[in-house]
Amino acid sequence: MKTALQSTDNPVDNVLIPCVYEGMQYQKVGDFFHVFFDSNARHKVKMEFLYSHGGSWYEKAADRGKMHLMEHIICSRTKELDFVAFKDYTFDESISYNAFTSPTSLGLEASGHRDDFAKIFGMFFEMFTTPTFTEVDLAREKEIVTREIADRSGNPQYKLYYDVANELFTPDSFSVHQVLGDAAMVTQTSLADLHRLFGDMMNRSQMIVCISGGGIDTELVLQKIREIDQLRQNEKIPLPFKFHNTFISPQIDKIQHQFGHEECELTLYVPCSVTLQDRAVREIFSNLFLRGSGTGLYDVLRDEKGLIYGYYFGYDNYGQYLNIEMNCELIHAEEIVTVVREFFADFDTRFSAAKFETLKTQLAKKNDLTRDKLGSEVDFAHSTLLAYGSVENYDEFTSRLMAVTPEDVQQFFLSITEGLKHAKIVAVSQKAAVKKLFSV
Repeated sequence: MKTALQSTDNPVDNVLIPCVYEGMQYQKVGDFFHVFFDSNARHKVKMEFLYSHGGSWYEKAADRGKMHLMEHIICSRTKELDFVAFKDYTFDESISYNAFTSPTSLGLEASGHRDDFAKIFGMFFEMFTTPTFTEVDLAREKEIVTREIADRSGNPQYKLYYDVANELFTPDSFSVHQVLGDAAMVTQTSLADLHRLFGDMMNRSQMIVCISGGGIDTELVLQKIREIDQLRQNEKIPLPFKFHNTFISPQIDKIQHQFGHEECELTLYVPCSVTLQDRAVREIFSNLFLRGSGTGLYDVLRDEKGLIYGYYFGYDNYGQYLNIEMNCELIHAEEIVTVVREFFADFDTRFSAAKFETLKTQLAKKNDLTRDKLGSEVDFAHSTLLAYGSVENYDEFTSRLMAVTPEDVQQFFLSITEGLKHAKIVAVSQKAAVKKLFSV
């Protein structure tokens, strides 16, 4: 991995050396700023500003929902332009923008014409680092956020997800955390709260700036960042995020819920390694054995045996597991678990050397096609920083994909075989008969 900060011959004169990939640069400025540039010639420029530890997870009980409220207000105005003037200006200049809050992060997004790069960056960097809070904006956004809380929390799918999550995971697990917060706490928010919360977020966060497209003035960006970086202190919370998902016993959960599936949603949580080091192996493993590859698990369960009609899988690096989620009829749930275990019982039968070699070429082409999209290089690189604490670009990931051996895949396959012996099995349905599944 190349580094963005290298020492010159003078031990006290550290200088920034751009970490240049094909079309992308990554630089770390000072202790807290990470900057990603993708300067491919485009008429459009897009940018994202992210506080790494700015999400709702970091709220105290009395602040539940206030980070979401603050996000609304941050993107409402600048020092010079009030709410109405800001909307008029962005309309006149064809500037699109958005803001978001997740459990972990708070961010701003903006895009427009390359000729307007300086004005777009100037406005949104100001909002990102020195926002303007007023009583008028606070009152307006309080009403909007409390209505949003009422609307979303009343959604049956929202209620189903968190009711099930609270039965599966310990109270301090990541999956049970709700971003929406408490409407009463939002209503009580003061300007002093906003300034306090913003200061706390600035102090604890790594700050990430991602810019892709045309018209980029990298020196302007770096100068602005250096000015801000000199003004702040930090608790030095390292990347990546350190959360966990811990299951409540027993190993099998059978949940009846009024908003559950009419038949059954069956999920297997299979313990496995989910790290940057094994990401390339996981990608090949998934394409060979989990997706519809012709002989994968999906093909066996759906097309060969007709046991499922819905299918999803993903990896959780907080819980270190693979989750396989399937929609099925209740009567097939136990058979499905048996088929999954049998599928992963014999690597030699399931592995195709010819498909393995073909797949690596296909994945390399897929990466090339994906990186053509504006911002994809930057998005891929900065997402690895957030998830794993290291920057990896498409070239490096493709190289690691091509270096994966059949033995590497077999080792991961066997880890899934072993993990299935200890997998958490969860069945959710509207029907009371779900309680009779997996009876001894």
